[in-house]
Amino acid sequence: MVTISFSKNLKQMNKEINDIRKIFDNDSKIKFKQVQRSEKQLDEIHSTVLSKKHELKEQGINVTTIYSDIQRNKVIIGIYPFDSTARDSLVNIFGSDIEVIESDGGYEESRTAYTRPLEGGLRISNIDTGWGCTGGFSASYGNWVYYVTAGHCGRSSDRFSQGGSYFGYAYRLVNSGELDAMLISLGQLSYASNYNYGQPNFTSWQRESYEYVGQYVCMNGSYTGNACGVVKSTNYSAREHNNMTAADYNSTNGDSGSPTYYGSQIRGVHEGVGSNGWKMYTHVQSIVDYWGLSPRTW
Repeated sequence: MVTISFSKNLKQMNKEINDIRKIFDNDSKIKFKQVQRSEKQLDEIHSTVLSKKHELKEQGINVTTIYSDIQRNKVIIGIYPFDSTARDSLVNIFGSDIEVIESDGGYEESRTAYTRPLEGGLRISNIDTGWGCTGGFSASYGNWVYYVTAGHCGRSSDRFSQGGSYFGYAYRLVNSGELDAMLISLGQLSYASNYNYGQPNFTSWQRESYEYVGQYVCMNGSYTGNACGVVKSTNYSAREHNNMTAADYNSTNGDSGSPTYYGSQIRGVHEGVGSNGWKMYTHVQSIVDYWGLSPRTW
């Protein structure tokens, strides 16, 4: 059964419902329901909770996990330790669209330990130069599979290792204009995945037309760890680059190549820092269009 939810009264959505039914030969497997919040609205609640995380910690409420439960139309907030007073405080602040559970936040495995298949956010090393960077995401072109990172992380044909073991070589790279990206040709198809270290698996990638200033974005760096902020510019030019995206998340040396993302959506590949302190990244659509790639989202 496919369930399609609307945040408006279903009686107001008759045209849309009928249009959807016409798409399918058999609409008996489609269910329509009304919910209080759209997915976008749930994401906005998520962002609000995340922005108050440090403030809440000062009040003795340790928020460890936040995610949208689309089926239940709730934002789930995990706290540790759990107590009813903290739960009531959160409901009072954020409303009845949240549910508070006990969660210790899980744990991180080592980004430097040998990991196959490869994940976004792992530390990678250039065998030929000794430089350290971060892997972004896997992508394919026909039967070829690549690991995408920043173009300035090496030179053509440089060899790369992760966890002390060779996994591929620099097949294509560009470090100018709209791109700072490299395709590392993988030695085995099984090395590719849609995993993002310590975060939800990638299930989609963002089209550039859906990007806007003020949008929430995160970077999963192998040196900084997971860092989040908001998009400050969608047309940022610095050094040899133009039309890059700039955001205010934290980063440091070695994070180059990290995936930028939000939730389970790939947003791009971290490049570096501009003179005003904003962090730059290559938008994923620029990479996709230039090489005709399909990011691994399955």
